[in-house]
Amino acid sequence: MSKNNQIKQNPLVNIGLYSALIFFLLFTMLPFYVVIATAITAASETGIAAGFIALPSEIDLRGFTEIFTFQNNLLEEFMIFENVSKLLSGFYNMFWQVVPKSIISLFISGLAGYSYCKLKFKLKKPMFDFMLATMMIPMGTMTFVSFSFFVKLGWYKTVLPLIIPSLFGGSGTIFFLRQFFEGVPTEILEAARVDGLGEIGIYFKIAMPLAMPAFISQFILGFIGGYNSYTGPMLYLEGMDALYPLQLVLTKSLVASYSTKTNPQFQASYVAIALLPILIIYLFGQKFFISGITSGAVKG
Repeated sequence: MSKNNQIKQNPLVNIGLYSALIFFLLFTMLPFYVVIATAITAASETGIAAGFIALPSEIDLRGFTEIFTFQNNLLEEFMIFENVSKLLSGFYNMFWQVVPKSIISLFISGLAGYSYCKLKFKLKKPMFDFMLATMMIPMGTMTFVSFSFFVKLGWYKTVLPLIIPSLFGGSGTIFFLRQFFEGVPTEILEAARVDGLGEIGIYFKIAMPLAMPAFISQFILGFIGGYNSYTGPMLYLEGMDALYPLQLVLTKSLVASYSTKTNPQFQASYVAIALLPILIIYLFGQKFFISGITSGAVKG
């Protein structure tokens, strides 16, 4: 019996491993529990408590209803359209600013990844090496340069800096998809060429369907990155309340709630609702995400 098998069959080792995993799971889920528990705890109960209430005496959902029915005075300054709260406007802005650019960027990245992997053209290796070199540059170092550039273009206080640069693909996505396309047998593509199928047809009818798990996983990562984006909107949308995505709306709402000492239930309800899209994407896309990541990590 090998040493690894002996370790796996040792009950004390198993108990220790599972205990550590359970502790890590509870530690990871604790912030989510705090948010949900606070969101369903009545304001009257949190007002008299000295700290966090782990088990509320009764479930109160008024924190959620206030967000959508405008019963909280805090929402008045966040209204853009009649009978539409800033929270819903933030969701709307987030989706139209993030989803289209994520899809277009993924499409362009797929074409580039396939070209770097399966096509032959001049300067292929230098171009790919240069792209990899750009991945080594910390994005924070380019913030001031990018900001100055977009101000000169007249794009300040518009969504253009947040959308246009992202339409041309991302180095990390291109690299990942290229590695995935390495696992597509070249013989299949050669057989398609012999049958008279062009490169565009080969990509859309053979390579792209085979790489769909990788595309879905990269779309999930791109969407989450755009969903959580804060620095870009904060820089370029200063004062443009009607264009604020969800993260800016959430931040301003929490800051205003803290300054006016609004009850924690309302603040936690805001955070809980903001978590919903990510949780839904995780539940429905987990299978594709894991499949795409693991397949792209194995060459051949």
